[in-house]
Amino acid sequence: MSGAIPLKQPLSRGETGPAHEQASELAAMARIAALMLIAAGFLGIVVTLVPHSAGINDAAYALLAALGLTGAATVWLLRARLPAVAYHGVSAFGIALITASIYYSGNTSGGAAENELLFLWPILYAGYFFSRRGMAFQLGIVGVAYGWALFAVDAGDEGIARWVGAMGTLIGAAVLIRYLKERYDKNLSLHEATIESTTDGILVVDAAGRWESFNHNFLDMWRLPPEIVTSRDDDAALEFVLGQLADPTAFISKVRELYDTPDAESFDELQFKDGRVFERYSQPQRIEDRTVGRVWCFRDVTEHKRAQERLQHLADHDSLTDLLNRRRFAEELKREASRSDRYGRGGALLLLDLDSLKVINDTHGHHWGDEALCSAGRLLQSRLRSSDILARIGGDEFAILLAEADELRARKLAEEVLELFRRHSIQTDRGRTEISTSIGVVALESLRDSGLDPLVAADSALYRAKREGRDQFAVYDPTRDAAGGTSA
Repeated sequence: MSGAIPLKQPLSRGETGPAHEQASELAAMARIAALMLIAAGFLGIVVTLVPHSAGINDAAYALLAALGLTGAATVWLLRARLPAVAYHGVSAFGIALITASIYYSGNTSGGAAENELLFLWPILYAGYFFSRRGMAFQLGIVGVAYGWALFAVDAGDEGIARWVGAMGTLIGAAVLIRYLKERYDKNLSLHEATIESTTDGILVVDAAGRWESFNHNFLDMWRLPPEIVTSRDDDAALEFVLGQLADPTAFISKVRELYDTPDAESFDELQFKDGRVFERYSQPQRIEDRTVGRVWCFRDVTEHKRAQERLQHLADHDSLTDLLNRRRFAEELKREASRSDRYGRGGALLLLDLDSLKVINDTHGHHWGDEALCSAGRLLQSRLRSSDILARIGGDEFAILLAEADELRARKLAEEVLELFRRHSIQTDRGRTEISTSIGVVALESLRDSGLDPLVAADSALYRAKREGRDQFAVYDPTRDAAGGTSA
């Protein structure tokens, strides 16, 4: 509105937009104004009830009390629906009530100024909520109104001194409250700018878990709809959040645990149904060593986790066949061998070597040799159980670890794998080419007393299978494979 006396610009406190921020600011102004008018109304009632000077007009004070309470009720009911400039009128109305109180408190110079301290209420209110120009405007109203009251009661020279003293005090109080408020606003603005600039989602709650403030990243990360944010409905927000989580029970348990121990800090990870991963950090909010709330910080680490998983996958898998590599397979084999020794659960190892890879490479080229390796890997995967572990451990060698399997199970699988390869071929640029394999088999239990490396034992059996004609399997026999050998 052109020419209107400005209010201070409302500060953002994490709300959903300018309209909501303005409504929140006006609601705060309404609450304080209503409280001041209620206090004025009750003060007027008290003055008429307690013993007082005969010069005080009881009817006038009763009227002032009624006006104060009526004004308070009006402001409270209208709240944020009042336009911003209307609160200048509310403040001026309070000044008018105080001025009338001064006038009706008596007609002597001593009695005329006895209520002047009450002017501090509207001036402190103006200093906190209004702009500098708006505050100066209210001070001007006080100066004129108080001067009129002193003149009306014929306060004389003493009235001038009282006016100067009262206005000096009011101006000093207004400047001080304005300085403190601007300093607070500056610190708050810096705090909010810092929170909004971070990529983390921040939520601050009070001791009862009610939302105090938050940044926009918090809303974006949790995808909260505007109606929940505007209403600050904790139950609706919690229900919406839990619907996104893979383990909502753990989420609720951690929240309850922290509210039961207000001084505790916490760090954990949240898994979402859509694959997102958040780090959640929480610490208490303290004022003078007293816990008054809690700060929740959420960091989206989804891409970081995926990058870690990709790097770990590359470290653990063969780049050509995407099967486990030798290093990772050796770790799995070591664990299975340790379990077998400790609990006697068996376990078996099959070591395979493609018989014809060199021929394919020499005849068709390494491209088709690589295709033969990938085809062999897919063929083996199609036959194994989810609990079996398959790896390419180098060149044309594959290894299969059978958890908790005995030698009979390993023999049966070896026969089935040989049959699969006998029926399998790959299409090359020069027609179809068959692939065969030789297999060395070893039961982990058979090595328990010897301490021999299972891969060494399986390689010895594989060497014998190749030496005896290929396209077959051999089970490790310490009497026949003691010298060991290298598959070729």
